[in-house]
Amino acid sequence: MSKGERRFLLISFLVLFVLPSFILLISLYSDWLFFIETGYEAVLLKTISYKLTSAIIFSLAFLVFSASNIFVANRLNFPQRDYYTFENILQPIKNWAFERLIKPVSFIAVIVLTLVISQWGATKWEQLAIFINGLDMGIKDPILQFDIGFYIFSLPFVETLRAFVGFTIITTTIMVFLNYLFRGGLFITQGFVSIHRGVKIHLLILLGLVVLFISSGFYLERFNLLFKSDAVVSGAGFTDVNVRLPVLTLLTFLTPILGFVCLYGFSKGSVKFMSLPLLIFAALYVGGLMVFPNAVQKLKVAPNELALETPFIENSIKFTRKAYDLDRIEVIPFDVDYNLKASDIERNEATIKNIRLWDHSPLLRTY
Repeated sequence: MSKGERRFLLISFLVLFVLPSFILLISLYSDWLFFIETGYEAVLLKTISYKLTSAIIFSLAFLVFSASNIFVANRLNFPQRDYYTFENILQPIKNWAFERLIKPVSFIAVIVLTLVISQWGATKWEQLAIFINGLDMGIKDPILQFDIGFYIFSLPFVETLRAFVGFTIITTTIMVFLNYLFRGGLFITQGFVSIHRGVKIHLLILLGLVVLFISSGFYLERFNLLFKSDAVVSGAGFTDVNVRLPVLTLLTFLTPILGFVCLYGFSKGSVKFMSLPLLIFAALYVGGLMVFPNAVQKLKVAPNELALETPFIENSIKFTRKAYDLDRIEVIPFDVDYNLKASDIERNEATIKNIRLWDHSPLLRTY
């Protein structure tokens, strides 16, 4: 290693690791002084522990999964070729040169991404803390029959976990694909694709995980229906429960089947087995989640909206009252006395002035 290369590595290390660590320590020290002064240092220590735990969990999971896949990819050996074909032009580039370059670069990419993931994971400490300390609230939602505590304590972290898993799988698949491509495991020339058997098996496994990731999205989207706010009231409406929810449930179980059939067609080179599942999936997704729900909403719900949406409006009112603890209000009849006197008004002047003669809400909508 030359003197210039050593200097470059030293500068890179200082910029990427030492300087950010120094800035982080300064910020942490100032926070520590503040919490010591206020007597809440235990709160800071608990926060730091959750941040470290979250960062370690996410970064370690990414490192193990990605590095193991890169390790498997690097262990496969391919025939040495003296050229690559690019745009039908033979490129005189030795395969062994790529071999020496791509293997270490792949691991460097994994390390860099692991550091990025650790910083991202530290920002998700609140969701992790809420998930760990979650509890059941003893009330189930009327649609999916899940405890309300699941939506408050568990669902946010589950969605974050799914996003992380998706990023990990897709990023690793791309890195493995590029590794194989530049090392000769995939050889593309004049429209012909040659794939090493080990490469095909490895990529099929990763693509199968991508299919499962897509399927999990449809499963979680079922819960998000309860948070919709584009209907008459907040939450799931008639179309959501009777059309979108069954379609999402169907796609949750059908997507893996269609995906694996498509991957089977890819492994066998069958265009029929590859294209037919994709067409079925596209038809179900577009028709079941876009076209048909809109048609039901316009043709069936809109003409008789009050009758069809009444049960869901009642659910919204019921759980809104529970959320604000209004369901335990005691209603007491108040007998009206029409024999008011001037002295009565003078004694209750504050109440009289607080009577709103014009409600601004309907006025703004009307005028």
